[in-house]
Amino acid sequence: SQADREALSSFGYELGAAYQILDDYLDGEIADSAPVDEQFSRARSCLKVFGSSAYPLEELLNYLNGKISEKNRRNR
Repeated sequence: SQADREALSSFGYELGAAYQILDDYLDGEIADSAPVDEQFSRARSCLKVFGSSAYPLEELLNYLNGKISEKNRRNR
């Protein structure tokens, strides 16, 4: 449906932004992880219309967002 296409298009945009800001965080260009978490939340919200069908994409978001925790553990 048109709504599904719009949701997927929004997800693609938000995922791309999340990936970029995560990369900046991991490279030390930004120090605060809060903007990264916020961006991943925006990407995740685009998937709500798909319910459980979006599980693989949500797992991708969880994997990428987990990189924040990995960096924080390494920096302790």
